[in-house]
Amino acid sequence: MTLNLKRFLFLVCGSSYFAGWAANRGPVFPTHRFPTDESYHLGFDFGYLGTNSNFVSGSSNQLLLDASSVKVLRGSLRGEFQPNRRFSAGFFVNWDRVTLKNPTLGESFYKSKFSDNFLFGEYRYFDVPGGSLGFAVVAKFPTYKNPNLIDLGSPNPEKSVFLGDGQTDLSFLLTQEFWPGKHVRIRGDFGLTQRFSGFASEIPLQIGFGFVTHKVDFNLGLRGNFSMGSKTTPEELSDLSELRSAFGDSKYALAQNPWGMNLEPQVDLWLSPKYAFNFKYSYSLFGGDSAKFNEFAVGLTYRWAQRKSNQKKTFQQVDITTDQDAGVFQAEIQGKESEPKFVDPNPIKEPESNDEEFF
Repeated sequence: MTLNLKRFLFLVCGSSYFAGWAANRGPVFPTHRFPTDESYHLGFDFGYLGTNSNFVSGSSNQLLLDASSVKVLRGSLRGEFQPNRRFSAGFFVNWDRVTLKNPTLGESFYKSKFSDNFLFGEYRYFDVPGGSLGFAVVAKFPTYKNPNLIDLGSPNPEKSVFLGDGQTDLSFLLTQEFWPGKHVRIRGDFGLTQRFSGFASEIPLQIGFGFVTHKVDFNLGLRGNFSMGSKTTPEELSDLSELRSAFGDSKYALAQNPWGMNLEPQVDLWLSPKYAFNFKYSYSLFGGDSAKFNEFAVGLTYRWAQRKSNQKKTFQQVDITTDQDAGVFQAEIQGKESEPKFVDPNPIKEPESNDEEFF
């Protein structure tokens, strides 16, 4: 791989990569911003999700009770630190406003609060030009508590809103990235998600096909999960069914055994080496015991990055206008403290950062 291609990958692999979010929208994965020597990313996304039906099996679906619908507005703060080319760690902090509209009652019920938040870490143990293999851990933890049947009343609970399943999850993932060409990228992740509150464990997976230039990163992905079977008892299933009836029977939040697959086109537009505009659309293709939804999200990413190794100039890179009578050849004094006998009033300057290589 040539130096130019390495610089190219440094620029484009630093792009923002929307992660899948919580509740029953599908699994969450790391952002995969490799390779750089050192970088920091900070971004904010604003999204909208709408659902008015649940998947029964495959592509067949069923409308919610009383023609209800669920709308979710989400603000997400995301950050990531990458101290070297192999390791990265980050977080997603989500704030949700969930609204349940019930046309039969002519009323709307809503709740606004911080919802499911995430920490992640990724390490690439195999890294060669054009490909990598690694592993990652993603932890989900809620910052809210769902009401129970005692709070809502039984057997006819009053209407209520649920931000998510309200439980802690831990995912262990294998990650890979492959570049078959200069502008083509393939990503793939899969693993195991352990759900700790009685719900079944899951197998999360995603695959993405990307077209990448130094200013545009377009990815067409499939993201979803498969359930490993239910661990809930008949009594627990009955309680969940009653709780969901208070939420229009939507399985956006309280599905005990969900599975599904989402189609996700997304694009990052780098306005400069430091700022990118992000857009994502997600559409649930099929599933079971899960919500059928559409989701839109836009965002802005700030990036600071640097390389820790600077290549010295060769004689081919010394400007032809250099005064050869100065007595010192520029390529000879790199790394030395000696000064030339003649100071060029218009010296050749090294770029202070990688930003000048962007265009």
